[in-house]
Formats: sequence, structure tokens, C-alpha cells
Amino acid sequence: MGPLSDELLRENSKKNMLRIQDEVKQNAALLEELIELFCHAPYRIQQRAAWVVGNLPEVLIKPYLNQIMDACANSPANDAVKRNTMRLLQFSDIPEDVAGTAWNLSFYLAEKRDEAIAIRAFAIGVLANLAGNFPELKGELIALLEQEMPYTQKGLLKRMSNTLKSLQS
Repeated sequence: MGPLSDELLRENSKKNMLRIQDEVKQNAALLEELIELFCHAPYRIQQRAAWVVGNLPEVLIKPYLNQIMDACANSPANDAVKRNTMRLLQFSDIPEDVAGTAWNLSFYLAEKRDEAIAIRAFAIGVLANLAGNFPELKGELIALLEQEMPYTQKGLLKRMSNTLKSLQS
């Protein structure tokens, strides 16, 4: 590991993560190192790197979307990586060349009943956004939501219900 991993481990606080985020925004080499830590570091470092990556501006992250999604799909990716990847994708304009990968990964996580609620909720957000850009996918998402709603936890039910209503209107 390098100096960035030491900084990530130094203090688990929002203040420290924001400081690291500011440094990464100014330094392309640090951004490269951060993405590497996000994708391949031991659990605790990867978890903290995920917070920083998940809160970086879209313009900085776009070139790394494939790597980020690969890290998320990697078994066993930790929850912080999955949650921050899905949050990042939900609030990004996903380029067409990675839209299929984003769809498949999000669909997999959204239908996985033992996945954390936040991960599934963000994945549904990604799917809804992609279905808005690719209307031919709406039917697939509607079928998934209708299939999963009877079995889902309360925390996710509202998200599914609202998404379903917006897709059917």
C-alpha cells in the first residue's frame, strides 16, 4: 500500500475523507491510486476508499466506470463498494458504452434478496434511470419490481412502488 492508504486508515471521519477527496480532485496520480485501492485493497482500506470514490464528481469517475463496476461485481465485494458504486451510478449520466454492464450489474443486485436495502435501492435507481434512456428495458424492470415487491423489506417497498408507478405512467 502507499501513502493514500495510510491517510485513509489514519482517521475514520467525514473531515478526513473530505480532505482526501479534495487532494484527489487536484492530483491525477492520487486518483489512480484511489481507484486501485477501491478495486483491490484489503477490506478496511477498500471500505474507506469507497466513500471517497462514491462522492467524487462524475467527470473524474467516468474514465474508471468499468474498473469500478468490475470491483463491485467481484465476489466477494464488500458492501461499501457495492453501495457506493450503485450510488455513483444512480447519480451519473452513464455512457452508452457501459450502459449494458451497468444494467446487468444493477439488475443482479436489485433482485438479490439477501443484499443490503441501500444497495438494492440504489440499484433500482440505476435501473430506472437506464430504462428512461432505453425504453425497451422498461418491461424487464417492471417485471422485476412486480416479482420482488411481495418479498421485499419495508425499507425498500416504497422505493419499488414509486419506481413502478413512474414506469407505468
